[in-house]
Amino acid sequence: MSVKEDTISAYTHEFTEQELKQLTAFYKTPLGRKASDKLPKLAFVAAEIGLNHVQEHQAELRQMIEAEQNKK
Repeated sequence: MSVKEDTISAYTHEFTEQELKQLTAFYKTPLGRKASDKLPKLAFVAAEIGLNHVQEHQAELRQMIEAEQNKK
């Protein structure tokens, strides 16, 4: 399969034809264009926030894992 076919398959697996038409209409609006522009950056920022929180609590998580392993 090509990248285009894989992408179409992914979208049609998650959305109905009517929903895809509505999404297309939305992304033609000013807000839709802004969302299309900003959402990838926001997803990256959210991932960084999650990673930072995990790193901040890494020692605590390690202790919890060790405590569970010691129970066995």
